[in-house]
Amino acid sequence: MEDGGRIRYRKTCDVDGQVLAEDDIGKGYEISKDHVIPITDEDLAEMPLPTAKAIEIVAFIDRETRVPES
Repeated sequence: MEDGGRIRYRKTCDVDGQVLAEDDIGKGYEISKDHVIPITDEDLAEMPLPTAKAIEIVAFIDRETRVPES
C-alpha cells in the first residue's frame, strides 16, 4: 500500500464473528451444504501418499468397521 500500512488476513467465523487462530481451524470434507466430515492430521498421516497435496475421498465407513490389512 502507498501508506505503508500492514495488510492483515483475519479468519473470522461467519456465525458469531469470532476471530480464530490458525490452530482453531480444522480440516474437513463437505458432503452437503450443512454437513462436514472432520479430517484430522492423524487421518492424513495414515494415508499412504506422503507427498500428495490432495486426496480424493470415494466413500465413508462407520468408525467401528475395520478394513483388513493387505
